[in-house]
Amino acid sequence: MHIPVAVSEFWNRFDADAGSIDPTRFYEAFHFGDNEEMANSLADLVLEGTKRATAGSLWSFEYEGKALPQPGDFSVLSRAGQALRCASSKQSRLTSCLSTK
Repeated sequence: MHIPVAVSEFWNRFDADAGSIDPTRFYEAFHFGDNEEMANSLADLVLEGTKRATAGSLWSFEYEGKALPQPGDFSVLSRAGQALRCASSKQSRLTSCLSTK
């Protein structure tokens, strides 16, 4: 996936610090929620180590023609327009929304 200009400087610093990440492992740049307060609040939980997982609907991935994240993919998390953290996907699993396991 293409690395957006808005996070390219952040990605390049991460890449240099990490020792040359394969650019094809870039998955997305995103923020949580649909408003600034929620995006900042959830990003803070990630930075604190409290929030360590997220979920999406298979339908939305299919509708948008977007591949599911794969282990080893990297995403850039932002907080109110500021890139904060690169996170690596550890696991990608399909499960029923009614499942708790």
